[in-house]
Amino acid sequence: MIKVENLTKMYGNRTVVNNVTFQVGKGEIFGYLGKNGAGKSTTINMITGIVRPTSGKVFLFGQDVLENPSVIYQKVGVLPDSSNFYPTYSSLDHLTLFGELKRVKMKKQDLYQLLERVGLQGHEKKKVHSYSLGMKKKLGIAQALIGDPEIIFLDEPTSTLDPESAIEIRELIFALSQQGKTIFMTSHNLEEVEKICHRVAIMQNGTITQMGTLRELREKNQASIHIYLVTKQEANAKDSFIQSLKQRGIFAKSTESGFHLKIDSDQVFPEIISIAVREGISIYRVQFEEVSLEKIFLESKATQ
Repeated sequence: MIKVENLTKMYGNRTVVNNVTFQVGKGEIFGYLGKNGAGKSTTINMITGIVRPTSGKVFLFGQDVLENPSVIYQKVGVLPDSSNFYPTYSSLDHLTLFGELKRVKMKKQDLYQLLERVGLQGHEKKKVHSYSLGMKKKLGIAQALIGDPEIIFLDEPTSTLDPESAIEIRELIFALSQQGKTIFMTSHNLEEVEKICHRVAIMQNGTITQMGTLRELREKNQASIHIYLVTKQEANAKDSFIQSLKQRGIFAKSTESGFHLKIDSDQVFPEIISIAVREGISIYRVQFEEVSLEKIFLESKATQ
């Protein structure tokens, strides 16, 4: 659905986006991460035709955006990082205007349903100057969904939202993905990205430094896996269990509630269970400690 090849943008001697290449498939939620000024919004602006690249190619639906810019008008929705609205217009007025600009015909009932979908029911006719920042963000998302687009770009979709509204928008993003919509989103909320994105790319100084599924990134950035077992056992069983693990080259030590193990691959875990059963160890709970996306992001930043 989205294919970017060697995309570069320069302003004078300053390179904002540097030789970026990636693809995003149908129904995928793709997280594009980076600190402010990393080049995220510029990338979106080039993909959607707002900014012309210095070099490189952008394809949407298999078509070259630079050669055929009309491809983005009706099939693509965009929530920009900063949305501006007319203060004396209502949300209904705005969606009507945006629909006309996008050349999409929508009945008033469709507009009401769209506003309800993003959590603005009951506020359809209120002037936007009375809206909170979170309500304006929801209106921006509604605007991006006009015309039922196949690709949706969301720049910080849950920033300024209260926790309940953020959960609602996250559920909406999930639902859109399940309908086959392709979601390209940026976010500073790394915990949120961990929950909803199928793949992520980390951008530093205009360059993608890491990209993949969360599992792939964790495997790449975590030398070993820490496991905590909550157990009940006799002292002699505990010592025997630790000794058996060490004979297999597995780091193990006892804790107040059980054991702390360290392994190189989760493929070893079934053997650990077998040893526990043999040694009479009753396991009540297992906790895997995985490297967080936040840590991957920060360490990626530190290497630049």
